[in-house]
Amino acid sequence: MMGGYSEWLKSQAKCGVTQPLSSRVESNDEDYLRTQGYEKLGWRHFRRQVQFAFSGQKKYLAYKVRPGWKKALWLYKGIPQIGDALMDLAPRSLLREQGFSIDLFTDTHLAAMFKNDPWLSQVWDDPRSIASENYDFVIVPSHKNRSLKHKAQLVAHLPWVSMQGFYTGPEFHRGKFATQRLIDLLDCKSTEAEFFRHQQQKLKPLDALKSSAGKAPKIALALGGVDAARTYGHWLSVAEKLFQAERGIELTLLGSSNAVEAARAFMHKFPHPQNVFDRVNKTDITECRRLIGAQDLLIAADGGLMHLGATTTAKLVSLFHKEVDPRWRLSGRCLEFALQSSTGTVNDVGAGAIFKACSDALADNRRSPVDRSLPA
Repeated sequence: MMGGYSEWLKSQAKCGVTQPLSSRVESNDEDYLRTQGYEKLGWRHFRRQVQFAFSGQKKYLAYKVRPGWKKALWLYKGIPQIGDALMDLAPRSLLREQGFSIDLFTDTHLAAMFKNDPWLSQVWDDPRSIASENYDFVIVPSHKNRSLKHKAQLVAHLPWVSMQGFYTGPEFHRGKFATQRLIDLLDCKSTEAEFFRHQQQKLKPLDALKSSAGKAPKIALALGGVDAARTYGHWLSVAEKLFQAERGIELTLLGSSNAVEAARAFMHKFPHPQNVFDRVNKTDITECRRLIGAQDLLIAADGGLMHLGATTTAKLVSLFHKEVDPRWRLSGRCLEFALQSSTGTVNDVGAGAIFKACSDALADNRRSPVDRSLPA
């Protein structure tokens, strides 16, 4: 009897950490299963199956995008993280190129970020803007109750496809996952170069800015953080090294309300308004991105501002802890100066290592001055 129960738990647990993809992407699926255990994950998956069964949405679930469907509503509500949104929604460019018209319904701050997006037709944050007769199908993040609740409230009887299904928990490359999932749902093909382009974080191109070649370097620091393991605390040491090495350097402090104290300590240490600009908790997402785009370099731990920086032409020095491979978050040029600690916190990335990465990135800029307009 116990053997049968154990096998049932294992099968349930594995369902929750099995990627619903024809070609899996980089992740820590096996490590996550081992550390969390079969019992915890097995019962979690079972509960979600029960919730799904009672959601009223199971009968409308489609496993492929059907011929003739061209207008979709992408429901991306209740997942407020900037970074997750930029990765999960990255392959909207694939849908656009396949001839689909996509409207996005999301949280207000994310709607502002995607405003006038070149790959989306409309972006909504007001549920009163949604009319089910305008759409052929709906794209929903997962089988989770929080996703299906919005589907049932807004467009209950429309067919829908699920991006992640029951897969949840592990760390994985969300941009690649979403791209491969759409390829599977559309039953289409993609070259390696096309896949790379679709899975990258992207936003509306910034207006061209004057090159800073020959001028003092401009560096933005992303202070604060929600997760302690991804919050860096040695910015003063990094700044001291930068000021010692780079004459006339300008530093811009960025972050939200959780970075106010760190910014205050920073300004107390370096009270030079001509060199340090405190913009912490003083910008919206759009202005913050423009500030990043005006910099030569952004230093940021794994989080929303790092992903926002990846949508600009600023060089990126990114900080990760040992549990997250930088290749699960970034691609291409954005990976060039990524740093990873050997422990479970980014705080253990040394200030010296960050300074060296900054120096290498600035030297690279001097060799090849960047055109600060972001191509579509």
